[in-house]
Amino acid sequence: MKGHDDHVITCLQFSGDLVVSGSDDNTLKVWSAVSGKCLRTLTGHSGGVWCSQMVVATVISGSTDRTLRVWDAESGECVHTLYGHTSTVRCMHLHGNRVVSGSRDTTLRVWDVSTGRCEHVLTGHVAAVRCVQYDGRRVVSGGYDYMVKVWDPETEVCLHTLQGHTNRVYSLQFDGVFVVSGSLD
Repeated sequence: MKGHDDHVITCLQFSGDLVVSGSDDNTLKVWSAVSGKCLRTLTGHSGGVWCSQMVVATVISGSTDRTLRVWDAESGECVHTLYGHTSTVRCMHLHGNRVVSGSRDTTLRVWDVSTGRCEHVLTGHVAAVRCVQYDGRRVVSGGYDYMVKVWDPETEVCLHTLQGHTNRVYSLQFDGVFVVSGSLD
């Protein structure tokens, strides 16, 4: 599949027969996995798209322009633009009607996707937040400060700081009980 004007960033999502790609050309493209054709281009970001998530017909994207956008994947229209981060949005995790975003500004934000409103801000990392998982009850984040943190998003309290990595944390998996983290160490 060829179509972006700049290199595709690590932002590729699959949902059914659809693939969504994000790029430094400031766009996302919705592709048919069956035909390989670009079905539509989502335009609106003023910076590279560095993370995305798709569930059914909703796409959420995060960008170097410091915003998240909520898109209708079928029409290609931007439903909401989420403002609040002061640096690149680097990661996100969608669960139900909420998305948790992590940024180079060291914060995580909990958003209501249907209203576009920021409900909570989680502060405690001292370097960029690189990965996040959210199960509807707990948020787990990893950052360039070598830390993994477990949060109660409703109270905005960090419940646990998991130390042990000696380099940046780049990936996480969380099943509601166990956390697996990956780092450059």
